[in-house]
Amino acid sequence: MKVLIITNTKKDNKLIKFLRDQGDLVTIFNDGVNFEDADVIYIDTLNEDALKAKSVALKNYIPIVAEFIKQDNKEGLKRSFKSLYKFVNAIHYQNKQDQEDFEYLVGRRTNGHIFNDGLDDIEGLEKLRNMLLTYSDKINHNGNQKLYYSDELNDDFAINKIKIKKQKKPFKYVHKNPIWRFFEFLIYNVIARPLVFILNQAFFHQRIKNKAILKRFKGKGYFIYSNHTNGMADAFTPNLLSLKRNYIVVSRETVSIKGLKGIVTMLGAIPIYSNVDEVEPFNECIKARILQNKSVTIYPEAHIWPYYTKIRDFKKDSFRYPVELNVPVYVLTNTWQKRRFGKRPKLVSYLSGPLFPDDSLGRSEAMEDLKERAYFEMIKVIRSVKQVEKIQYIKVDK
Repeated sequence: MKVLIITNTKKDNKLIKFLRDQGDLVTIFNDGVNFEDADVIYIDTLNEDALKAKSVALKNYIPIVAEFIKQDNKEGLKRSFKSLYKFVNAIHYQNKQDQEDFEYLVGRRTNGHIFNDGLDDIEGLEKLRNMLLTYSDKINHNGNQKLYYSDELNDDFAINKIKIKKQKKPFKYVHKNPIWRFFEFLIYNVIARPLVFILNQAFFHQRIKNKAILKRFKGKGYFIYSNHTNGMADAFTPNLLSLKRNYIVVSRETVSIKGLKGIVTMLGAIPIYSNVDEVEPFNECIKARILQNKSVTIYPEAHIWPYYTKIRDFKKDSFRYPVELNVPVYVLTNTWQKRRFGKRPKLVSYLSGPLFPDDSLGRSEAMEDLKERAYFEMIKVIRSVKQVEKIQYIKVDK
């Protein structure tokens, strides 16, 4: 491994010595350094040399790993994000709290490796070297947009990092006030539906295939399960499948956006419960919507992976509702395909189903069976179409 280090402190002497003892070629940055010889760049300081190295590295597709450096104030942290941390492949944080605070401040998730480097002990040095080895891999040496993951089930790449608000009282899932219901009808049907159709066409050039299969249960309630590949498009698409009123199970962050909680709720958001007092109202809300012959959309992958072209594994838990209520399930598979004109891929969504719970199985087995069949429906679709990989997803160990 060939490492280029940008530092203005003495602490990295131990790191440099350790890397050289492991047989790595280490170069300290100076104006005459040859960047083409570097597999990875490590930055542990914020200065002109670091910014100069960043610019050259981006032009030559050399991966950058940077140590997170605390600033005296929030403005300093924001400037460091805009000038450096926004562009690096990975950030080395000393602790989880530093990462959380920084991400909330800049409103973005970052690819963080969390450990106290402990440069006085061999374990810390080995962890730091392993991190450098991860990003020195040739898979990182290209200009593609990249996102790094280590946990397929739990990693989240939603663009905005929204702080979840603590509720003083349990969330109100069902509103019976006639004034609320009037504005809910107005906002959803008169404003939102036409608007989201226009936006999905303008931004994603969306096409929805096989909508006719929903007619079989147009007078009954059902569930829609979909892969989660875009924040805006996934929020809009279920409302465009039919004239049936749709509700979407969402994360708690969705109703934590300042000033938008009421509107988001009127648009059909059913936020996941945050405490035991909300479990029963949450479950009763889903049941009520189905009994009202509405549709409820669930994203079993749970977390957004923008423009992801495969299907991630998901748990069976969310399939308890169609099993318990004995109602059909439709599967919506979003794919990203090449447009005839333009670089941005178009969104093509495929409906399949209906799938029915197997009432000959026990509750847990029926949930697993339904989950496996829904997963297989998604897999069938993505294997049958050619997609565009707008973002390169790379698995790493953290």
